[in-house]
Amino acid sequence: MKVIILLPALLLSASLQVSANDIQMSDKHAMLECDSCHNSELAHVVAPSDQSCLECHGPMADLVAATHTERQPHDTKVAPNPHDSAHYGTTMSCFACHAEHKPAKVFCDTCHAFDYQNFK
Repeated sequence: MKVIILLPALLLSASLQVSANDIQMSDKHAMLECDSCHNSELAHVVAPSDQSCLECHGPMADLVAATHTERQPHDTKVAPNPHDSAHYGTTMSCFACHAEHKPAKVFCDTCHAFDYQNFK
């Protein structure tokens, strides 16, 4: 009986495995190996941490400085600094907005309608 149950499970798991060649990457990260962002020491693939992003794109203080805008509170003509949010400060996860294997989205636009012209 166990063989009958295990066989469909094995076939399903084999069909769900994804080749690294099947995963879409942005041009900017296409030359990286998977373990540049994903922890290769684990037996299974895990989502990268913010720290893995900041190893190349940080530190956070540099991101805040690079995206600084001269903006007065409640100014609707200038988008606020996305890396120093009025609501979350500098603690917002990178993945709230940025994604590598799916389209990125501006988390602030869940409630607001900011125009981040250089959003990636």
